[in-house]
Amino acid sequence: MNDFIKFGLFFFQLLDICAQEKCTLSEACEKVEKLGYKTLEIDFDQLSEETLGTLAGSPLQIVNIYCFLDFQKDVEPRLNQLLKNAQCVRPKFVMPIPETDETADLKNIVISRLILLQQQLADIGTQMVMENYDGPGKSFATISGLQEYFKAIPGLKCCFDTGNFYYSGEDLLHAYNTFSGNIVHIHCKDRRLDEKDGWLSSKMADGTRVSNAAIGNGILPLAQLFSRLESDKYQGILVAEHACVNNQLDTLTRSISTMKLLLSENQSRRL
Repeated sequence: MNDFIKFGLFFFQLLDICAQEKCTLSEACEKVEKLGYKTLEIDFDQLSEETLGTLAGSPLQIVNIYCFLDFQKDVEPRLNQLLKNAQCVRPKFVMPIPETDETADLKNIVISRLILLQQQLADIGTQMVMENYDGPGKSFATISGLQEYFKAIPGLKCCFDTGNFYYSGEDLLHAYNTFSGNIVHIHCKDRRLDEKDGWLSSKMADGTRVSNAAIGNGILPLAQLFSRLESDKYQGILVAEHACVNNQLDTLTRSISTMKLLLSENQSRRL
């Protein structure tokens, strides 16, 4: 297996474990660390002093702060606090998520402010990334829409989400080919059309209801994607992301096992 790859998860998954396993946050951190997870993605709105204090004593490292931003309102106080948090936590990445950019005028406002944010983050050694977010009113839910941001914002990099292009009916491997030269971080997500691993919590652009699945237990071509990651010598973090699942700890266990297996199999083929 590629020894340069680390495995991560989201903070909300730790909260799921706390609720489902009836354990403390510290205990949840220990459980996932034993599985092999090393890094955390966390929502800006979850960065309380208490949470940061607990995580500071855990084996997990916050590497990405993501932040929802409504540019139809005054976002400056929120952006200023985001920068302060980034200076305090020193994550590798910060990922802004505009709530909407559905008009040309609004998109211009969004891009103009994100150009400045990228510069501000670069000054403190943090890389700004954007992902193909799966939601309505967002041009960057599509390949072409996300490309516009990379063309307009110097220095912006890609957080590639394996499950979100499915929202717009776009092909995962085509999307990877489009963005591969700009990818620095990966959210690994798999989808199902039933409730084997979780409930039908997400609605796609065409109205289809889907659930999140353990990596490799869904309908997306992740084996082919992992083959590309191995051949392209990806050396970043693979974040197992699955919300609204029946048993978060079990799903994380199966996900990391599959990811390690896929990486090992592809590495063996190259030897």
